[in-house]
Amino acid sequence: MGTVKEVKQAALVLETSDKKQQEVMTDPGTRYERSGVAVTASDLKPGERAVVHGMKMNNGQVHAQLVKFGKPPAKGTGKAQGGTGETEPDPTPPTQGKHHEHSGH
Repeated sequence: MGTVKEVKQAALVLETSDKKQQEVMTDPGTRYERSGVAVTASDLKPGERAVVHGMKMNNGQVHAQLVKFGKPPAKGTGKAQGGTGETEPDPTPPTQGKHHEHSGH
C-alpha cells in the first residue's frame, strides 16, 4: 500500500508509509479498481492511495495483478447499487411454499 508517485507504461511507483519508493511492475493483464468499480490504468493518478495485490518475484520486484484505489464503496450507497442483490432472497419463500406442499403429500 502506498501513495502513487508515478504511473509508467509498465510500472507504478508508490511511496510507502515509511517514505520509501517501490516500483511495481504492471502488464496488460493487471486489473484496476476505483472504489470497487473496474477501471483502466489511465484512471490512476499520482497522489492517490493504492493497494496492490500481486506476486513478489525472485528478483524482489512486485508484479501487480490487481491495483485498488479510491475510497471503498460506502455501505449505505452500495445497497442502492446492490439492489439487485437484495432481491435474490425473494425467491426463497415460494421455494419454501413448494416444499410445504410436497411435505403435505
